[in-house]
Amino acid sequence: MTTEPINYFCFAIISVATMTFSPNILAVTFHHVENKTTELTQAEIETAEAWDLSSEEFSQIKLLKSQYQGLLSADLTPLEWLGIFATSDEQRNHYAKLFAERQLQTTAAILKFETAYIAAVRELSSNALPAVRESDRLVLITPYECSDSKCIEDLKKGMNYVKKGGSLDIYVQTESQFSDLTAWASTNQISSEDVRAGRITLKQAKGRMFNLKPGIYRTN
Repeated sequence: MTTEPINYFCFAIISVATMTFSPNILAVTFHHVENKTTELTQAEIETAEAWDLSSEEFSQIKLLKSQYQGLLSADLTPLEWLGIFATSDEQRNHYAKLFAERQLQTTAAILKFETAYIAAVRELSSNALPAVRESDRLVLITPYECSDSKCIEDLKKGMNYVKKGGSLDIYVQTESQFSDLTAWASTNQISSEDVRAGRITLKQAKGRMFNLKPGIYRTN
């Protein structure tokens, strides 16, 4: 019985194991990429500047994208490309910190804009009850706990408007389920007959409506 096939098989296993588990293979590959340079377009130069990256760093990103096209998401940021394919812990930590700082800045900017948007909506949406016209349909935005004097007064104005033949949409700002609004309507003496007739609609305020300032608004 010959041992040549067995030796060849063992050699194949050793070769595969070396390729699979050697920690130096990726480093060699990326080091090779790192030493290459490629010309950047004007748009790419501007992008590199926006991310505070050098031309060499952005050139490396271009080469990495060409080698690993289809294997990683095209939506990766430049800092993610450099961090994922870093050749040392120091380099990886450097890009991770830059990426975290950029993410935190973006999150803060989004929150500031959302706050400004809500403030603008509240400022532009007049809370004063305008002159009533028969064609108007009023909207009442009210908190679930309608206990302060202004909320009670707005509710009275809305109900008086319905008694004069108008229509009223009530949006209750609450995180409770819709079934709880039945109890709310009963507590605040909302006529079930007016609700069935469509003169009053009772809804839970959601999304943007949840963030609007409570009060009475005219829709047309």
